[in-house]
This record gives sequence, C-alpha cells and structure tokens, in this order.
Amino acid sequence: VQTTFDLARLRDAVGAGSAEAVAFSEEVNRSLDGARIDTPQALNEHVMPILARHFPKLGIRVYGSCVEPLAWVLHLACTVFLDMFLGTGVFLLAENAYRRGDQKGLFEVMRRLAPKQRKAKVQLRGDDGRILSNAEELSVFTEYCRGLFSQGQCVATSILLGQPFRLEAVALEQHMCKLSIYKSVPAHTLPPAVWKLCRQALAPLLVQFADKAWQLRPSAPSLWCDSWLVWLNKVGKQGRSPDELRPIALQDTGGKIVTKHLASLL
Repeated sequence: VQTTFDLARLRDAVGAGSAEAVAFSEEVNRSLDGARIDTPQALNEHVMPILARHFPKLGIRVYGSCVEPLAWVLHLACTVFLDMFLGTGVFLLAENAYRRGDQKGLFEVMRRLAPKQRKAKVQLRGDDGRILSNAEELSVFTEYCRGLFSQGQCVATSILLGQPFRLEAVALEQHMCKLSIYKSVPAHTLPPAVWKLCRQALAPLLVQFADKAWQLRPSAPSLWCDSWLVWLNKVGKQGRSPDELRPIALQDTGGKIVTKHLASLL
C-alpha cells in the first residue's frame, strides 16, 4: 500500500483551502463512516493511503506553466542566475514580505538563500577518538537518556488521575484549529495539516480512544506515550558525544491534542 505523500503540496493545499484539500477531506469523512478503528495507530494506517492517493509524491513537481521537466529546470536556473548576479530578486521579495508582515514569505526567502543541507549522520566517538559502532552508540545514548530524562518525580498523583472527566469533541476541535501545519511528526503518523483539515471527522475518534483507554484504569494508548528522538548538533559543536547534541522529541499529533486539552483543564 502506497503511504508516501508530498508534504509540501499538502501544506499548500490546506493553507489555501483548495479544492484538492476539500476532496481529500471529503474522502476521509466517507471512509470513516462505519469503519472499525479502535486505536490511534489504526487511524494512521487507515488515512495514510488516502493521503498518498490525493497528494502523491512525484519525482518532479509541476510549477506554474513549466509543465515540462526540462523547461522547469531552465526556468529555475535562470531565476537563480538573476538573483545571484543581479542581486535584486531575492532582496525585493524579502523587502516586500517584511513590509507586509509576511513571516512565511521571509522564511521562503531564507530557504532560497540558505537551502537545507543534506542530513549528516550522527557519529559518536569514544574517548580515544574512535568512531563507535551502532551497538556502542545505542549503549551510550541509552545511558545518557536515562540520566537526562529520569530525574525528578511525576507530579500526577493517583488521586488526580482518578478524577472523572469527559472529553468533548468540540473542545478538541478548537485546539486542532490552532495547529501549525509546519510542525514535524514521526514519519508513520499523520501530519498536523491532516488533523487541522479533517478536525470534524477526527475529533470524535480522539474522544473514543481516550474513553476506551480510561475505562479500566488511568492510561493512554501506547502511541500517545511514545516519542521518536531526533538528535541535532548544538551550535558550535561537532556532535561527537550526546552532550553535544540536542534531542528533539517527535510525537503523534492526536496524543498532543488530547494532552494540550487536558492541561488546559488543570
């Protein structure tokens, strides 16, 4: 089953409220009617193929009237040449975005001036400067994370967790309206743009998942409890040891929506 999709195209469609986004939302709504989905992971697996059909990841994207790949490449090369040697295009775009207060436009200019570099693989080294093996890296990261994330005690007592509560789909939709469509998430989970676009169909499912998990004892679906760590180099560091790296935890958007709402009730 195809599950890869064009994230940039999805974000553009949701941001613009295009017909493409509406068609995707309508199919998601129809597919959920009568479907048996009882876990967050099952929801991700159900919607991902629909997302891939509506926003397939293509080798060459079509921009404007440049429908032919070669024509698009020539157009891009000419644009870059003019920006580099005439020095006007990029700066005019930046100035116009600044005057409009268009933060997204400014970031687009920044991406043109400093495009993303290829991801560098993290390679830890031992005290002797030797590159660690995969098994050694895992051991070092595990020990470091235990020391970093196991400090302190959970402030949630059994009395607090035992308090009755009821989630309301309408309240969750309010949080989903405020989602940023540019947040990163684990690759196997739905991006925030989908949650924001399809909030009326997905919010009741979040209520269903939470109610089911809370029936016997205070708990949460495993997908909501897990994080996928991404390690980024700290500024000015080479990333040769865990303390020279900054951990970023990526989580399922559905779980974050429920957590944010519960936190607002405390």
